[in-house]
Amino acid sequence: MRPFMVNNMLSSEKPKEGVCHHCGHKAAVVMCRDCLPRSLYCTACDLSTHEALVLHNRASMVEGFFRHLPPSTFVQHMGGKFSYHEKDCMLPIVPPCCDCSTGQTSFSKGKPVILIGMNGRYNLFLPSVNCSCGKTLPVTISDLVESGYWPATVNFETLYLVDLFTTYEDLKITAPGMSRQAFVSMLKCRTKLFGRVSGLII
Repeated sequence: MRPFMVNNMLSSEKPKEGVCHHCGHKAAVVMCRDCLPRSLYCTACDLSTHEALVLHNRASMVEGFFRHLPPSTFVQHMGGKFSYHEKDCMLPIVPPCCDCSTGQTSFSKGKPVILIGMNGRYNLFLPSVNCSCGKTLPVTISDLVESGYWPATVNFETLYLVDLFTTYEDLKITAPGMSRQAFVSMLKCRTKLFGRVSGLII
């Protein structure tokens, strides 16, 4: 069965032609490697879904091959042609609650932050949380820790997914000869693989 399985794996790397798995009628132009098994999206469904799921690894198919997309890049269809456009992506967090208890919160772009997880580095923005009562709610270290992040500094310009530490610990137990530098190099490779700016992994 091995040759059959290898051929199937190779054919799966060819962009798929078909309709969006979510709306069911528009042409699929984006594939998400994390939205299994419904992985194909049209431009509108991709934008509406992945505006919140910014840590998913997506790739466009409009050029006849897979082009990996960072979280901030979306495909747009205008005038019969597809083009790429940029959008600010905010860090997913458990939003802080206002003490007014009646207002509704909205989000706007705050300061830039670097998030590092097992899939490498993400360049995102910290959300600024605004309540309809007029208050602006600061995102605190407690909010970040509750959301599953570990701040590298008290000003949290860099954040780590907590799962990164447990995975590194597991790797060091099973492969004690692996260096920290090798682990960081792997994170850089993962960042580049998924089309994100590699930069410095702190």
